[in-house]
Amino acid sequence: MKARKLLLVCTFLFIIFLPIFLNISSSLFHKRFDVTLNGYFDSYEKPALDVATYVNGEFQKKFESWLNSSIIPKND
Repeated sequence: MKARKLLLVCTFLFIIFLPIFLNISSSLFHKRFDVTLNGYFDSYEKPALDVATYVNGEFQKKFESWLNSSIIPKND
């Protein structure tokens, strides 16, 4: 029973401290540990500008969604 509890505590601490260790080691060695995420994502088409959609505000909503999905965040 003690060995099982010790294993649980060690696993928990490993999960907690792994991101901290990776962050510190990436700062020291100037290496990145980023992993590309694959899976579901929303794709938006660039909306066509029309007078009717511009007046009722639908163009603005669609344009914001398209722009937010098109811009890639800058990594510093």
